[in-house]
Amino acid sequence: MIGPSQKKLPNIVVIEGFWGVGKSTLITNIRQSYPVLFIPEPNYISAGIKTGISEWYRDQHNERMKLAKKYIKFGENVILERSILSSVAFYYARHGFMPKWFDQSKLELSSLNNIHIFFLYNDKNSFLKNYSEIKDRSVKSAMAKESFYYNYFNFFAKIVPKLINQKIVCVKISKNRYQPDISGEIKKILSDNHSEKRKMKEIKHYCASAIMFYDDKFLLLYSSKHRHFSLPQGHRNEGEDLASTILREIKEETGFYDFEIIMPIDTYGFRFYNKNQITNKIITCFLVKINSLKKNKKGFEAHESYTNHFFTAHNAIKKLNWSEDKEAMKRAQNIIMSNKTMSRFKKTGHCVL
Repeated sequence: MIGPSQKKLPNIVVIEGFWGVGKSTLITNIRQSYPVLFIPEPNYISAGIKTGISEWYRDQHNERMKLAKKYIKFGENVILERSILSSVAFYYARHGFMPKWFDQSKLELSSLNNIHIFFLYNDKNSFLKNYSEIKDRSVKSAMAKESFYYNYFNFFAKIVPKLINQKIVCVKISKNRYQPDISGEIKKILSDNHSEKRKMKEIKHYCASAIMFYDDKFLLLYSSKHRHFSLPQGHRNEGEDLASTILREIKEETGFYDFEIIMPIDTYGFRFYNKNQITNKIITCFLVKINSLKKNKKGFEAHESYTNHFFTAHNAIKKLNWSEDKEAMKRAQNIIMSNKTMSRFKKTGHCVL
């Protein structure tokens, strides 16, 4: 029986699922409309791990769960993309039996009465289509087995509920879209039994980012330090409006100076834990047209180092690291393809702010 103090604990939501079913999109939707702390999925490629990859993932998932438990003690709801269950599911789907090392993790998950696990899946034909885009050779090799799809699905649908005594909500995806009520269901979970007062200070930072395009290509910045692609972006200085912020950041980070802001296309935010406080980063994203590729010398700050790269919208979405940036890129692509504002801009050169 759950005691009164336990009822007030915030919740941990875990989004599991097949590859390419919209886990990141769902999490983005939740994060943009509910104050929740997000713990992203680990990535062995960006982390530079070359050996012992399976063991590394297990360690990462266990550390992430410890972090989630820490956050809820501070009064915060938490959402994770994947958990230790992903590692177990992959092993089971590949070999057809459970790994011996799962016992300890199983007990830890069983002890959490405020954890909610959602499994997103699609039909086998859609699964095989998504399989063709996976770059990891070891993953593709395992997924090629006839039994992999059914083993992975049955692990979450039938085995996990019995193993850890937790209900798994299985959500079938149609055409890479989750059911419309799933976001509402998760928001309700995050609203229920929330502690009355958070224990950490929250600081807001206002920032601007840019989707920049030249002809039919989009500009991304690559950080050799962090080993990922991102959009030009930066914090608003005192006395600046956000349009001025992105004008300054573009010149500093890309070197381009012959460009025009078309319009703001999105505002999104995310919260994360840093130095014993919550940072709430609120970003306004602008659509920016590059008129020419003339450049000045970049004006990096000490901690910055980026190189410019142009991609098609499809490849840019795949390259971007953060789900919020991916969604902004999709929105920009739709505007350029279908919005009449763009055709008016081409004729008049008018800048819409």
